Amino acid sequence: MLFRTVSRLPLLVLLALLCACSKPSQNAAADPNGEEIDPYQNLTFQFASAVAAPDQQDRWDTVQYVKFEPAVRGKFKWNSDRELVFSPSTPFRPSTTFTARLRPEALPADKRGTTLPEDRAKFHTPYLQMQEPQAFWGRSAQAAGTAEMRVELPFNYSVRPADVQPLLRVTQDGQPVAFEVTGTEPGATVRVALNQQVRPGSPLTVALAQGLRAVGSDQASTADYEKQIQVPDPQALEVRSVAGSLQSADPAITILTNQPVTTAELRSALTVSPTVAFETQELESGFVLKGGFEVGKSYQVSLRQGLRGGLGGQLAEDFTQTVSFSDERPTIQFASADKALYLDALGSRNLGVRINEVAQVKVTIAKVYANNIQQLLRAGTEYGYPEYSEDEGGGEEESEDGEYVDRSYQYYDVENLGNVLSERTYSVAGLGKEQGLRLLNLSLKDLEFTGGLKGLYIVKVQDTERQWLQVSKLVAVSDIGLIVKQGKAGSTLVFANSIRSAKPLGGVAVRFVSTNNQVIGTGTTNGDGVAKFDTTAANGRFKLGLVMAQQGSDFTFLDLSRSRVETSRFEVGGLQSNAARYQAFLYGDRDLYRPGDTIQTNTVVRTEDWQSPAARLPVKIRLLLPTGKEYASLRKELSAAGSFEARFILPPSVMTGLYTLEVLTGNDVLLTSRQVSVEEFIPDRMKVTVKTDRAVAKPGQTIAAQILAQNLFGPPAADRKFEVEFSLKEKTFAPKNYADYSFSLNSGARRRGSYGSLVSAPLADRFENTVREGTTDAAGRGTATYEIPDYTDLGTLEGAAFTTVFDETGRPVNRLATFEVQTQAVLFGIRRQAELVSTGQKLPVQLAALSPAGQPVEATAQVTIVRLLWETVIERQGGRYIYNSQQREQVVLNRTVPVYAGANTDANLGFVPAYSGEYEVRVYRPGASTFVAQRVYAYGDGDTQSNSFEVSNEGEVTIEADKEKYQPGETAQLLLKTPFPGRVL
Repeated sequence: MLFRTVSRLPLLVLLALLCACSKPSQNAAADPNGEEIDPYQNLTFQFASAVAAPDQQDRWDTVQYVKFEPAVRGKFKWNSDRELVFSPSTPFRPSTTFTARLRPEALPADKRGTTLPEDRAKFHTPYLQMQEPQAFWGRSAQAAGTAEMRVELPFNYSVRPADVQPLLRVTQDGQPVAFEVTGTEPGATVRVALNQQVRPGSPLTVALAQGLRAVGSDQASTADYEKQIQVPDPQALEVRSVAGSLQSADPAITILTNQPVTTAELRSALTVSPTVAFETQELESGFVLKGGFEVGKSYQVSLRQGLRGGLGGQLAEDFTQTVSFSDERPTIQFASADKALYLDALGSRNLGVRINEVAQVKVTIAKVYANNIQQLLRAGTEYGYPEYSEDEGGGEEESEDGEYVDRSYQYYDVENLGNVLSERTYSVAGLGKEQGLRLLNLSLKDLEFTGGLKGLYIVKVQDTERQWLQVSKLVAVSDIGLIVKQGKAGSTLVFANSIRSAKPLGGVAVRFVSTNNQVIGTGTTNGDGVAKFDTTAANGRFKLGLVMAQQGSDFTFLDLSRSRVETSRFEVGGLQSNAARYQAFLYGDRDLYRPGDTIQTNTVVRTEDWQSPAARLPVKIRLLLPTGKEYASLRKELSAAGSFEARFILPPSVMTGLYTLEVLTGNDVLLTSRQVSVEEFIPDRMKVTVKTDRAVAKPGQTIAAQILAQNLFGPPAADRKFEVEFSLKEKTFAPKNYADYSFSLNSGARRRGSYGSLVSAPLADRFENTVREGTTDAAGRGTATYEIPDYTDLGTLEGAAFTTVFDETGRPVNRLATFEVQTQAVLFGIRRQAELVSTGQKLPVQLAALSPAGQPVEATAQVTIVRLLWETVIERQGGRYIYNSQQREQVVLNRTVPVYAGANTDANLGFVPAYSGEYEVRVYRPGASTFVAQRVYAYGDGDTQSNSFEVSNEGEVTIEADKEKYQPGETAQLLLKTPFPGRVL
């Protein structure tokens, strides 16, 4: 036994030496910058002995127990007497080394000798690293219709593409490859487009030199990165990655491939299990699935063998991968956009919030007082804590007692503009839920709605454990809806109506506040809910910026700069007034004169209420040369009827061009103007008239153009040559009472466009002009005939007989006669509807059948609905891949529908778009090749959510009159069509 024991001693000594040697080696390999932490985590400090008193525990505190360098804002909480937790208000700066120092002055006097744990004295966030790059084929941004190789460089932080460009080098077989970094916005993925051809099968080497900084970090990378990637074969479709994520708080699956894939190809090759409704959105190298996916569940995504990519490559074998959304980062987001500001006080007062992976939230409600609203709104869109920049050291601020200045409302500045009303903690599971949203109810009591101090509310929702996870929203709780109309002269009208009932609110106190926050006027709405204020009266130095309204406990406001309606697309000009308050109408005997002629004019002047001005009112009329200089000026006086006459003699030597006549008051206020032309011209030597033997014709009939030529002041123009060119074109069919219907015909034929793509051929391609020649007889008459081709189903055509008769000198005299050709007995129309419709909802189609005279008739129509799909085929030309896009039509419905006379017919097709995309509804006579079409774009609810679009504060009102023209004294009946029920002002 002793021998065996002694024989093992050398082995034990060797193991001891190895252990002793390994320990210094591990210490040498340790990071001198300390432990690595996640930018989004809380920090926990464990002390060896008790530090905190019982009354300091289990509550968040702004006392700065630990000082960080660079500075980090946040709050502290003692979980126990020796465990301190720090929660940052914003994530820790990326790729940054931090040092922590315990502040003894923040501790009790008997605990000031306590020191921080060694593992927390120095730490760092993950260093900037380039992850595995990937190559794929995409559409070229430089040469349209071509494909190019692209490389994605993923980083663990956002970087600036401009910083990557000088540090990056791409080679193949040792030779440099020209490239260009695409995009300018910082991001975690930088895309590089290769500007020259690369060989599949030979790897690319991507080298990134040290010196790159992440956005928000001042610490540059200290290591060189070099990665090799394979160039994908364009003839083989490969799946690069499949990942689940939350996009705007909605689950989505992203599938990346090595070349583009169209949704048309995916329809039959893609399956998801368990089955859910989803929509597909194409990416430059893959696609995204959005729809009814749920967080916490796993889904199996499968692609069948044979799936074809945009380059023609095929998937070699079936592909299946499981995706889940359980490991997503926690998020909090309001459902409504920032522009949605007003909440009806008489409603349920619920705010929708999307909350994921958060157990408890703290809801803080603050009030900004009325006199500070403008200051709050002018702060812009920044709110919360600002991102650190390279020039800022963190912006740490502390008071004399060592406490942080709480900047949780830095954007809103509640401390200086208002007060916090309430702070409550809610369990997310206990909040109401509807359509995937958590409902946060605002109590009138918590809002101090009946209190005397009024204002705007700020609602902040914050994770109780992660101070940086927070979102804020401006909310105005009121039932008073305001509409403000400002006139150019300074008059302002305020309309107050109930948001809930749209009824006018009388007795509402209105205050008008200037842009420099001064109350420049007050008023009260009358029984119609209208208050008027003249901003020009004694307020020349002030500009109206805000309107406040209060009725009892209800208070609201309207900021004019944020709520202005853009009117440039509407005809809102109307009659323009002038300083004299007169309107004038100027007319003459003609618009064209020759040198030596006399210009005769007459002017009628009226007041703005259409009364005649006082007799003998002095006025002036002047004639301006084409150069703008005054040629002549006359002083006149109005007659008892409020009019005057004037004439200007043009000498034979006067310059030619466009002259301007202006009418002014005696003190030079311009009332109206008119332009006339002075030109040298030779009158025609003969008079030519032409007319057709019938005004309306049908295909197959003959049209005769009858010509009569007469010499002016002489005998008939006998033996004069003439030419008649017959032409046809499509005539717009616009029957009365059917203004919201479309009757435009589509030829049904296609042709190559200017860029090689197939486009719809116009009807004009079917028409050819025909020329007839002849000579007038002794009576100056001539006839030219034209046989109308046997056209069918082309609607109503407008024919023209363009006639040219030559006088004895060969000078032409032109005249035109028109006629109508009816190619079909019944014209079908489709009622126009919104271009954007929802998937999963019935598509309404209303039809009309009219005679060429515009009268309703009974007929049978063929209705076809097609889905328009685009397929991209790539061809190899000259060493590059060229895209060739082709449109394919998929018929999804084809049905015969009776159309009745005397009423608009609902086709009652029962068609519900199942997929997002472009659809076309076609109506035509059974057997016809032409059709009337209406295009719509169906958009799936799964592709968006309630805050994907800004809330619109505009509603377009259509006004229709019962007559086109009215006589003085008649009454006009106007029909106002509104987008929703309410009150028209």
